[in-house]
Amino acid sequence: MTNYNHKVDPDGKVRIYIADKDPGLGGNWVNSFGHERGIWGLRLIRTEKTTPVKLWRVQLADLQSGKNSTLEPSTAIDTGQFVD
Repeated sequence: MTNYNHKVDPDGKVRIYIADKDPGLGGNWVNSFGHERGIWGLRLIRTEKTTPVKLWRVQLADLQSGKNSTLEPSTAIDTGQFVD
């Protein structure tokens, strides 16, 4: 994703979905090519302030089903928090 090709959701947030197939939830899908683990980096260049970043590791089927609890703020992984 770049500043020129990302899509912003109506609530003003940019959501990026990393999965081996398009979840059909928006335009910010990054193909994982079947990798279950790896390193992902985010660079914020020339920003006026540090943007909070939240991460969720969820099953694709749960995300596609629209389960309301899938992206609850309390289940997010905070930036800099490492999990397996």
